[in-house]
Amino acid sequence: MFDWLLRHDLDYLYYTKTQGRQLSFLFKTRLVLKNWIRRFLPSFISKGIIFLIEYNYFYLHKFRWSHLKELYKNHKNKVVKLSFQSGFGDMLQTLPYYKAIKEKHPDFKVVSVIHHPDHCVYDEMSFCKASTLTTPSGEEVDYLKECLENNPYIDEVEYNDCWGDGIIYSWPPLIRFFYGEQRDPDLWYESVGKYWNTKGDLEQIQKIWEDNQLKDKIVLALHVKTAADFLNKAIVELVQKLKSKYPQKNVFIIAAGKVDSNMVEQVQGLGAEVFDVSSSYSKGINTRVLVKILSMAHLFLGGRGGFNNIQWCFGTPTMNVFDFQGKQECLTHTPAMWWEKNVIGEVFWEESTTVEKYVGKAISYLEENVINASNQD
Repeated sequence: MFDWLLRHDLDYLYYTKTQGRQLSFLFKTRLVLKNWIRRFLPSFISKGIIFLIEYNYFYLHKFRWSHLKELYKNHKNKVVKLSFQSGFGDMLQTLPYYKAIKEKHPDFKVVSVIHHPDHCVYDEMSFCKASTLTTPSGEEVDYLKECLENNPYIDEVEYNDCWGDGIIYSWPPLIRFFYGEQRDPDLWYESVGKYWNTKGDLEQIQKIWEDNQLKDKIVLALHVKTAADFLNKAIVELVQKLKSKYPQKNVFIIAAGKVDSNMVEQVQGLGAEVFDVSSSYSKGINTRVLVKILSMAHLFLGGRGGFNNIQWCFGTPTMNVFDFQGKQECLTHTPAMWWEKNVIGEVFWEESTTVEKYVGKAISYLEENVINASNQD
């Protein structure tokens, strides 16, 4: 019965269709209860009640007594443990908050907890995998831990069940409730951006930039994971129109994620250069360097997810196409208005945006801010 009642619920569809999870009776009850509250109570009342339900679920861990005891023990010992699932976007949710935690509790030890399947105890996160990649030398590297180690507000990184006792799970409304809204580009630079890269990273980035002679080229960054068909069609059409209208301009594409070989052949046939940084660790490029290279492009084209969200945080002109899960995230985790604050000033939905409209917006931005500006120099 609950499955029928929840057939249009975004959270339910996300968990069951996107993540492929089997939800417990209690979990479904919680979703149905939230739906009824939203439907039958005034908005200002329903929001408060739903937050209390979620507060119980995510912070009190369903009033699990062992968890509450460990929370108290950690606080008494001046320790804060903030956890996330083993995904880049989930890590991204927590990054700006370590500075806020340190400022609120300057004498506390701040621990970042990465969920790892070897430590998984509770069903809530049993679907998570390890966040490791392999380097050319065969060494396994945790690309999430690598992104945390240079942050001065984190005292320690540990592996555990992110739903474990004494650990604060980084449900976005929950950490906003405790530490205020921190995910803003201006705040991002002070809490994360200035510490993102090491000196060695910056030297490698500079070398890549100089070796590819990118100073006088139109540089496009492309990250393909979601909305792949849309983005592959869009980048081909964008290059085609740029080369047709401005044949003297060199177009350079930094391609990451699931790079389609047919797309690469097409844009190269149109005269564009492609720097394929997919499987970046096999090419000696770590995640910190990859993210920074993408952020230096004149325009970033991507879908939904952490690698796309972080470009918005870095202030990169960002054209992200949101799929169904992206719509769910915009409603619950990352409000659409944030994307409207980006230089591009628009949110693109895969189900309603045409490639023609998307490419037209990209051309207009590049003409006004890159092409015409370079012609004046």
